[in-house]
Amino acid sequence: MAIIKQRVLKDGSHLGIWQVDESVEQLRSMLTLSPEEESRFSDLINEQRQKEWLTARVLLNQLSGETELVVYDAFRKPHLESGRFHISISHSGGKVAVIMHPTGATGIDIQQITTKVWRIRHKFLSASELEACEEGEDLERLVLYWSAKEAIYKCYGRKQLIFATEMAVQPFGSIESEGHFYGKLLLAGTEKVMHLGYEKSGTCFLVYVLNT
Repeated sequence: MAIIKQRVLKDGSHLGIWQVDESVEQLRSMLTLSPEEESRFSDLINEQRQKEWLTARVLLNQLSGETELVVYDAFRKPHLESGRFHISISHSGGKVAVIMHPTGATGIDIQQITTKVWRIRHKFLSASELEACEEGEDLERLVLYWSAKEAIYKCYGRKQLIFATEMAVQPFGSIESEGHFYGKLLLAGTEKVMHLGYEKSGTCFLVYVLNT
């Protein structure tokens, strides 16, 4: 198995990261899919997407210690049919990341550190956030801000959010191999502070919502 990391966080979340090196056949051999899952899997044409889909389910089962069925709500947010955990799934750069929490909504995002995010920086950053990222020249901070907003969006899991105005990342200091910072969900004149953890995994950043 190609698990890079598996641990329980301080807030009780179960976190796992998997480097996808297996073939589709190897991953399928680790699972017993329900008829519903078989149907969903058959709709996936791209081989890399098939691997990511299968890996996420293998990793979920490993973290939970049970065979779990993933179902989706009207907003396409994933849930465990058993209701044992709140979950979130992400994939990038040949890695799949999963987080699960027994009582609180959560969100996770993994992003490769590449310059492609620079081209869309004005779509997801406010003016003050863009300034904090040195107009996009601080690539690692830019990727962290993007990943943070993706994690918040997945945790919220309902309507489409405007990334530049309905989510915010609070400024933080130097970027380490791992750490934490805060973001905000800004809706209808209210704001909800979100505690975010992050870590670097090879050429990727991982950001997740902490239930603290």
